[in-house]
Amino acid sequence: MAFFDKVKEAGIKGLDKAKDLGEQAKIKIDEEKAQMKLRDCYNALGKALAEKYPEFLKENFAEEAAAIEAIQAEIAKLQADLAAAKEK
Repeated sequence: MAFFDKVKEAGIKGLDKAKDLGEQAKIKIDEEKAQMKLRDCYNALGKALAEKYPEFLKENFAEEAAAIEAIQAEIAKLQADLAAAKEK
């Protein structure tokens, strides 16, 4: 019977370990979700500040401001190209 008791004990330990790992995985997923929410908040804040204070952006973050302007110009061109393609 001692053999079966040891097997049973090992099985219980294994189940406990699996439960712990499952709980850790859930916590990691919840943490990643929170990190994504934080990134979204920072993105929204940055966008709002850039739109409200474009001169501040250009003065203090010239490289980023130039990149934003270039991307906005590219988007405008692509939208114009799409509109032209739809008219054909």
